[in-house]
Amino acid sequence: MSTSTWPGLVILAAATTLTATAAGTAAARPADTPTCSVPRELTGKDLILFGNEPTAPGASGADMLTFVHVTGPDSLRYLIVGAGPRREAHYTYTVSTPGTAILAVQTADPRPVPYTLTLRCRTETTGDYSYSVPGAPTRHPRPDLTAAYRVAPQH
Repeated sequence: MSTSTWPGLVILAAATTLTATAAGTAAARPADTPTCSVPRELTGKDLILFGNEPTAPGASGADMLTFVHVTGPDSLRYLIVGAGPRREAHYTYTVSTPGTAILAVQTADPRPVPYTLTLRCRTETTGDYSYSVPGAPTRHPRPDLTAAYRVAPQH
């Protein structure tokens, strides 16, 4: 895979969420109503994952950068930068609610590990994700930790 497949990481910026009412005045939209959407499907897309959350894939508590290339309707390749070679995995992807999707991954080599990324959009191409392993205790995110994704533009 050439380096042009992985465009530079763009830092996410928060956006004010306002909507116009029928009368033409601006009103704050409830925090739980998304103004963005997650991709309907992932085949052929590239994802860039950045996290310093200890539960992020392969995380040691330090910043982690992972490149994911979705090669088909149920397969992907990923690279955790600085942590070894590209790896293959299988996945399922479900848009569960507006602005939220579940990416369930089953890694292949060297040992199978199932995990889930819950994606929550901020914009049409960026958002936050949480990482969980089935059967593992649920961790509550800390405000000083980051787990962000970006859907890279296709070339």
